[in-house]
Amino acid sequence: MAAAPPTYQYERMTRLDQVRVLHLTPGAIDDAVSGTLQLVQLGDVSYEALSYEWGQPEKSHAFHLEDGRIIHITESLHNALRDLRHLAGDRSRTVWADGICINQDDAQEVAQQVGIMGNVYRTASRVVTYVGPEKEGSAMAIEFASTFFKLAVPPDGKGAEATLERTIIKKTDLPPVSDPRWLALRPAGAGAPTSSLLNDNLTMMCVRTELPHWLLLPSMAELVFNRKLPAYALAGPSDDPNDVAECISHLKNMRLLITRTKSHKFDLSTLLQRSHPFRASNPRDKI
Repeated sequence: MAAAPPTYQYERMTRLDQVRVLHLTPGAIDDAVSGTLQLVQLGDVSYEALSYEWGQPEKSHAFHLEDGRIIHITESLHNALRDLRHLAGDRSRTVWADGICINQDDAQEVAQQVGIMGNVYRTASRVVTYVGPEKEGSAMAIEFASTFFKLAVPPDGKGAEATLERTIIKKTDLPPVSDPRWLALRPAGAGAPTSSLLNDNLTMMCVRTELPHWLLLPSMAELVFNRKLPAYALAGPSDDPNDVAECISHLKNMRLLITRTKSHKFDLSTLLQRSHPFRASNPRDKI
């Protein structure tokens, strides 16, 4: 029986502004997820910050380092890294993902990294929110979501809200309510990232399809509230169909305050009030 590959031992961070970035090796869908970890000072390397749902805590998958060692990771992180990497060629993709770039077994490091996480997202070249892997029938739906966003958002990105509303009202090139592709907008709505507050460049990703212009989603939520867009376009728990829409609407308002002033800070009381709708399953996600 072949010996199990050795587990990677994280190098200690010696500075408060240090982070690890992950250089993802290209690969086909069935290839093992692999790459290298690099310890750098924040701001020295260009990277994309990955935002994803943690899911089940069991570390049932392995990330393979080029020296033969492995890092045990969760299924949700494995799926995200698998779909985020480039398909072919020799060009790696540099990302930051908390589940692998932070030593989760070192409480001191976790606390230190949580303290600079705002700067990690702010410094990233962009934030990619991974909604999830492909499920039955989702390929058709994902493609429709991408097409819909391109239809609704002008090439220069300006006036997106008004263009979206005109598109909905005129029903321009939109399929009927009964078309199952409308369900594509549900996972997009459910994946509203809190990290969107800190970076101007946002992308949502489902499987390998990127859905740009995340800020279109809060506009959609408001159209749902105003009954100009049917509720089926946004996901929500059965006990409160407007729950997700309320969350992303709150995110939009908080983001506008932060990005317009560049220096706006919320006091603790205001933060607690504004984050109340967010149902974070892990308490540190609320932090």
